[in-house]
Amino acid sequence: MSRGSHRGRATQKAPAKSAKGRMAVGAKEKKETRKKRLRKSRRQRSRGDGLRTCAGCGEARSPREMIRVVAGPDGKAHVDLSGKAPGRGCYLDPRTKCVREAVKRKRIGRTLRKERLTIDGDALLAQAVVGVEKQLEKLLSLARKSGRVVSGAETVHRSLASGAVKYLLVAADASAQTIERLIGWGMANEAKVYQVALSVDDLGRVLGKAPRAVAGMRSGEISRAVEREIRLAEGLDFGVRQLGV
Repeated sequence: MSRGSHRGRATQKAPAKSAKGRMAVGAKEKKETRKKRLRKSRRQRSRGDGLRTCAGCGEARSPREMIRVVAGPDGKAHVDLSGKAPGRGCYLDPRTKCVREAVKRKRIGRTLRKERLTIDGDALLAQAVVGVEKQLEKLLSLARKSGRVVSGAETVHRSLASGAVKYLLVAADASAQTIERLIGWGMANEAKVYQVALSVDDLGRVLGKAPRAVAGMRSGEISRAVEREIRLAEGLDFGVRQLGV
């Protein structure tokens, strides 16, 4: 073949696409865009960035601040303590009334697409309380190992005065005199004071110390995680409450 024929072929224009061809290309691009959005949405859900709607009250919030309920292989609803159980999940605000409302309105079964699922509101609340208790103890143990918690009245007082402690945790069986004093310390240093469902002995055990009536939390990710668990426990009537408010 001659060079001229090569040049002639190189300069030939590509045939224009028909309207049908352009529509096909546009449809393909839209499909790819939808796939990308779906993948992004899945990534966000896996990171916990997306909001979830409470089946009890209808309010939306971060899944990290909610209770996740799943259908168990035994045909019963269970609280997903890990938050990672496979399958569909039903999210609830950590409030007793939200759990009971979702059970009453049969919204948990509908959300999980399991209309014949056995749902016991009291059992779900009990499971949630046990989960919060275990997670709180685990986080306090991690805080001790990472140096994000101080304990003992005098040490806590000094740390409060220096601004190192952001909030206090008071044992459930601390004396009325101790509680009154700690509330005063908190107010003087603009620090929140929470009473937790741990005895003096249990608080000391979790912190690897002798019995402790009070612990002070330093700022940091673990401290924020502990406060999230405290808010969960407050809504579940778990014996956790903020003092001095």
